[in-house]
Amino acid sequence: RLPEDGYYHIMSVLPDGSGLKQLTYGPFQDLWPCPLPDGDLGVVSSRCTARFICWRPQASTLFRMKPDGSEFHPLSYANLTEWAPSVMDDGRIIWTRSEYQDKGADFGHTLWAIRPDGTHPELIFGNDIIQPNGYANGRPVPGSQEFVCTLISHFGDLNGPIALVDTAQGRSNPKAITSLTPEVPWPGMWPAQECFREAVPLSHDYFLCAHAPRNTFGIYVIDRFGNRELIYMDRNISSMCPTVFQARPRPPVIASPMLTDAEQGEFVLQDVYKGISPAVPRGAVKYIRVVEEVRATLDQMPNGEFRKDHPEFQDWYATPVHKVSGPYGWPTYVVKASHGLVPVEPDGSAHFFAPAGKVL
Repeated sequence: RLPEDGYYHIMSVLPDGSGLKQLTYGPFQDLWPCPLPDGDLGVVSSRCTARFICWRPQASTLFRMKPDGSEFHPLSYANLTEWAPSVMDDGRIIWTRSEYQDKGADFGHTLWAIRPDGTHPELIFGNDIIQPNGYANGRPVPGSQEFVCTLISHFGDLNGPIALVDTAQGRSNPKAITSLTPEVPWPGMWPAQECFREAVPLSHDYFLCAHAPRNTFGIYVIDRFGNRELIYMDRNISSMCPTVFQARPRPPVIASPMLTDAEQGEFVLQDVYKGISPAVPRGAVKYIRVVEEVRATLDQMPNGEFRKDHPEFQDWYATPVHKVSGPYGWPTYVVKASHGLVPVEPDGSAHFFAPAGKVL
């Protein structure tokens, strides 16, 4: 239930249900707390004070914070809402990251990993696959290179079929996807019933998840062989986000080289032709342009809160898509800022510095 002040906050509670305590305050949506190996918390929050580029409300992106609710630090500078962080056994955070990058809006919600200090973001799976539209609540499967996740729609909630993606077959290979609940169609629009969400591996073969046989979610165990068993169901209220209440080995604390006050980042491009050759022959590229996606920041209201809604949201695009269209469809959603040209060496490499804390 949404709190009386209209914002979700991070809470803590002792294992026996006592000691309920509110950790975060202010006019922000704070969601999805994720304990980190060093004792801090990962969290998805609207403290980015940015508009979700293709929709009306505020965006919420990945942050970290102290366990007392202080010292929020952004781990992502995205323009779009992100979801469902959890910590992998190697100490990195896996989460669903959204990007459009002028390649189409419908299939940009993919699984990424990042170190808890915000360095070394890396694609886990998706990003060049048209269908399904996206992947949510990704978690590594023990004893394999697979991740279990929910296949989600661009337009809907985080409901859909539960699937395995086998990264050993490549990060952009549709054949790496195996649905464990094949009766649920791949999105399209999200299924309103007879759907699944939030799978958690219990072992290599068994997964805890939420399942709605009709309109109410209960807690189930499913396996990779097509079996499922109801664990708990309340017909009056859905049960979601199951989590196993047990100790786990603490993942490693990854040493952080990050300088929090750094104003620039150093970039090395190894080979600009990787992925565009032979369509672009070697020697043809002389420069690359460093371009920033400019964040659409929220207006702050007189009461200290930030604008929550943009009813005329299409007018807020860089090029209003209901008024402007190009020969191949909609033009850009996002205002672009050029930071200049960088020469490309004969071997296809480039080296440059660019502003930190920006989507480039």
